[in-house]
Amino acid sequence: MEELFSLAVDIGGTKLALCTLDRNGRILGEIQSEPIPFNREQVADLDAIIEIINNKSMELKKEAVDIEGIGISICGSVDPGGENVIFSPNLYWRNIPLQRRISEKTGVPVFIEQDTRAAALGEAVWGIARGIDSFYWVTIGTGVGSAIYLNGNLYTGVHGYSGWLGHSTIDEVNGPLCSCGRRGCLETYVSGPWITKRAEESIHNGKGQGILDKSSGKHIMADAVFLAAQDGDPSAMEIVNSVIYLLAKSIGAVINILDIELVILGGGVINHSPQIAGLIHDAIAPFIAGQEVLENLQIKTESLPNSALFGAGAMVFRLKEGN
Repeated sequence: MEELFSLAVDIGGTKLALCTLDRNGRILGEIQSEPIPFNREQVADLDAIIEIINNKSMELKKEAVDIEGIGISICGSVDPGGENVIFSPNLYWRNIPLQRRISEKTGVPVFIEQDTRAAALGEAVWGIARGIDSFYWVTIGTGVGSAIYLNGNLYTGVHGYSGWLGHSTIDEVNGPLCSCGRRGCLETYVSGPWITKRAEESIHNGKGQGILDKSSGKHIMADAVFLAAQDGDPSAMEIVNSVIYLLAKSIGAVINILDIELVILGGGVINHSPQIAGLIHDAIAPFIAGQEVLENLQIKTESLPNSALFGAGAMVFRLKEGN
């Protein structure tokens, strides 16, 4: 039997990752990473992104690597048909016919999914959720997103907007302005850039020396805040306690609705600070209605190098084979 592959692409808020995967989730070669190109208006350059993907596709053809299709994971909402990017606040895209544009350029079948759902699919097919029918995925990185995996399938919602956990409202009046245009979204309190922003404000006010001590280089990163909190820095502890409280409360509400026993955390902030999973688990009890749910609840971190990227590859095989 001829060995077939998928070209997996993860289009994030700041980086684009590509790799070639076989049916068992094994990588052919290495994961390639590129910065997202933006134009003068600071909108992600669609033509440049398509060119990067097409160049990789052409490279595989020259190497006689037979790909069944291209799977695209995108940081934004995708219509239920998997054809158009409805809205991507980080890329400043609205109503982009991404599937058609890439397919026309490459001549290869293209499948598109929101990054959080792709990540959940990757874990369901090749990762820690393999064999589990229902679970909840949460990404914490440049933004905050989630995905619902129910009864063996991704739940997309009527309009493709399911899983926008990061844009649930905390304070619509006095909250920070979010990239979506509204105020007080959850991700403006708990995402990587906002954790960093709060840390920088503390340092500017003469506090957070422990955060500075844990930082390498000129820029403060979210992981330095969590490390400083572990060492007892008051400013770092205040930031971390607030982040964990809001995440536990928000995730707890979803668990109460879905009655699931597994939550998987992923994204840049989690990958650099995996202790967050334990902190949320310890803080979530007041927000869970059923004692039985709490007793069985598992909160784990992603098991794949890039779950969204692997999910993009898995999507090709699943949709091509109709299962």
